[in-house]
Amino acid sequence: MPNRLFSAVFGIAIAVVALAGCSAAVGGPTATPTAAETPFAPTPTFSPSPTPKISASPTPTEGKPAHSDERGVWENVAAQIDEIAGLKKPVAVKVRPVSQKGLLEQALALAFPQKAKGEEEVLKAFGFLPPQANLQEIRRRLVSAYLPLALYDPDADAILLSGRSRGGESTLALAYAEAYADAVASHLAVKAPVCKDDDCALAAEAARVGYASYIAERWFSEYAAAERYARAAQVSSTPQPSPDVPFALARDWDFPQEYGFTFMLGLSRRGPKALTDALKSPPVSSEQVMHPARYPSDEPIPVALPSAQALASALGKGWQEVGRGVLGEWHTYLLLTAALPEESRLLPHTASAAAEGWGGDAYSVLSNGRTHALLVDWRWDSNADTNEFVRAFVRFARGRYGPLRGRACCALFWEGNGCAGVLRYSGKERRAVWAEAPTREQAESLLKLADAPHP
Repeated sequence: MPNRLFSAVFGIAIAVVALAGCSAAVGGPTATPTAAETPFAPTPTFSPSPTPKISASPTPTEGKPAHSDERGVWENVAAQIDEIAGLKKPVAVKVRPVSQKGLLEQALALAFPQKAKGEEEVLKAFGFLPPQANLQEIRRRLVSAYLPLALYDPDADAILLSGRSRGGESTLALAYAEAYADAVASHLAVKAPVCKDDDCALAAEAARVGYASYIAERWFSEYAAAERYARAAQVSSTPQPSPDVPFALARDWDFPQEYGFTFMLGLSRRGPKALTDALKSPPVSSEQVMHPARYPSDEPIPVALPSAQALASALGKGWQEVGRGVLGEWHTYLLLTAALPEESRLLPHTASAAAEGWGGDAYSVLSNGRTHALLVDWRWDSNADTNEFVRAFVRFARGRYGPLRGRACCALFWEGNGCAGVLRYSGKERRAVWAEAPTREQAESLLKLADAPHP
């Protein structure tokens, strides 16, 4: 899937949660998983300072921000965050006022910097997007629902502030704290290696957003008096996405903040240096973000697929590849819990257990302009992990295609909803390969090219 797929560019909701590790919920069923359902390691405990320190600036009169004092608020907040982050040299960023419309357009450009070829078709092929949905309209609804008062623009190295702040000086301080924490994270991560696949890019984005969220949370705990914070959060809270936003996209949008914050909170037990090290050498897979104990040693298994031309030729005339990449543990989990049709969705704890043994993967999506085909080659950590995934996939496939139509040694076959699905697997090889195409013959052609497990 495309780089930074649905990553939250600002990542930190103004209605912030306590450092115990809760996250802002996204609309839709099971938007905030319970401890039993959550597919990452248990959240480490953290005890915030019992007595918040009051900002040196005088207590403002809510609703009457003074423009002449705004620079003082910015400088005060920046100095406090620099201290929390342990910076020897402050991050110098400009502050630019923009209109609400201008902020929205820039947020869209930052969250989705480029239109990948076939991106919408890839999402529809996996069931993350309904067939008739318009991706651009959904993105605009998502960004509009979470639009903050301020955000950091890395291209301009500036914090964009939407007009006069609502709710007074404390609201301005909160908005600026979030944006400045993002600026600090971006500056620290500027020399990080460039990712070669979309799952790696999502993991790196989660580390950046998670660090910014962690630093902002520390600032809330140490410098924002409880009554001022509660009032500001109430004034500046934003609505949830509309029900028109597909569940998979809403959950995916929340990944960088929800899992990135937990990742950084887990690393905080190793000391402050571990946090900045994770920005300079970020996690390389969503698996490492979801399971901080696996960072940095548990690296993905590289998986090579046949060429795009070979796969298209195997399907027949008129086919072409529209996208390829890496699902990762997160999108494997999302496939099992949030894809369409709804009948295919598994319970979070079942999908979590099935995806947790992820070792690596690669996917390709192809189209002939009318319908799609796909190929996913997963590698697993053990024989047991392979078998657990296969059992979960059988339940997922029943909802996607209908009843199982046939089975053979290490192969399962389904047909329904206008397409055929075949899964070939081997516990010995720790591998499962899924092909979907209009006919079983075409699906088998893809599997043969991929040298999928066979009797």
